[in-house]
Amino acid sequence: MNRRMRSFFATVAGAAVFSTGLGAAAAVPATAQATAAACGLSTDVSTITVGDAYVPLKDDNKVAFSFTLKDPYGPPTDKGYPVVTTGAAGSESYHVAPTITSVQVQVLMTGDAAGPAVTLDTAVPPPNHVVKPPLIPNPGETPAPFTHTPSAPTTAEVKGSFLIKESNKDKVGNWKLKVTVARASGSTESCKEFAVAGQSAVASGTVSPTTVQLKKGVDVPLKVVAEVKNAKNVSMELRSHDGTMWVNVPLYQDGDGLYRNTAHLADDTTPGSWYFVVKATRNNEQIEATGHNFTVVAPVDGIATKTKSRITIKAPAKAKLSKAFKLSGKAYRGTKGYSGKILELYFKKKGKKSFTFMGFVKTTSTGIWQKNVKQKYDGYWRVIVPGTSKTKKSYATSKLVDIR
Repeated sequence: MNRRMRSFFATVAGAAVFSTGLGAAAAVPATAQATAAACGLSTDVSTITVGDAYVPLKDDNKVAFSFTLKDPYGPPTDKGYPVVTTGAAGSESYHVAPTITSVQVQVLMTGDAAGPAVTLDTAVPPPNHVVKPPLIPNPGETPAPFTHTPSAPTTAEVKGSFLIKESNKDKVGNWKLKVTVARASGSTESCKEFAVAGQSAVASGTVSPTTVQLKKGVDVPLKVVAEVKNAKNVSMELRSHDGTMWVNVPLYQDGDGLYRNTAHLADDTTPGSWYFVVKATRNNEQIEATGHNFTVVAPVDGIATKTKSRITIKAPAKAKLSKAFKLSGKAYRGTKGYSGKILELYFKKKGKKSFTFMGFVKTTSTGIWQKNVKQKYDGYWRVIVPGTSKTKKSYATSKLVDIR
């Protein structure tokens, strides 16, 4: 690295700064005046992004951030090339001098409090621009003079991180990341306000109805709902108290913030007392909460002598508006793939109560099915194995696809 480039990072005191290697630096205490100012970007910074910020239950949450500096270098020195009289190709380095003398990064917590220390983990772009002169095919030939003016990089992306700790749980709210860029002509401040969520928690969970009357040859629906705060990948596991059966139901968040789905209990579901467990994750954290009991009642007419079917569905978590994407899965009859079966595909717009039939799809000889679909709204996909006189009807748990 060029000596002048090193000075780009060395002239800072009291805050996290660029460095020729990786390092951590203490955050600079904020003043009430600084945090009161509205956040925005200066002429020296084009973007600031902050990762998933929340207060952890136990282990520290490492939050990544990045920002882009504009015009970090001065104009390059055009050395030109002399006339070359040998047959070997040469090279010349153009040294680009930085115009930024220092960069300070601060994280400011809710209530104008100084934030955690900041670690910068991105090196700067290389300061040299290398151009090779043209080859001379025959020794002794004299080519025309070759002059090249290189262009300096116009941006520099900086990445770093800071830690949110369990002890910060009383600082939930809007935090700020501030970047101060200094040049010989003066300094500018840029700011990004971001929300820090509270700790993950299960607030409530319900199943409906609380007494499930099974029916011969029919899958009975059971609506499940959970209220979970500041978490992702929410599911509800239905468990019989005798430990002989359990059903895992992925839950998806509706417009009111609650997580919902519908399970379907076959007529051979274990009768008796059941309970549910709400599960959720956020990054490496996992939370669980056990809910109340509900009762499953055996079918009055006994269990149908039909072969049980089963169906799975896979879908991307996100898709582009009106762009085709693939749904896929596998249908089973008993323990084997359901060959040549016509399945029914349904879609429900997020926030609506009912599914709309979207068409049929046929399985392969091994039970595999797939279909390309398009979608305009956030919503749920569900596929059904229609019942026959010899095979039970079955449902795949619905899958949520968000539109970007």
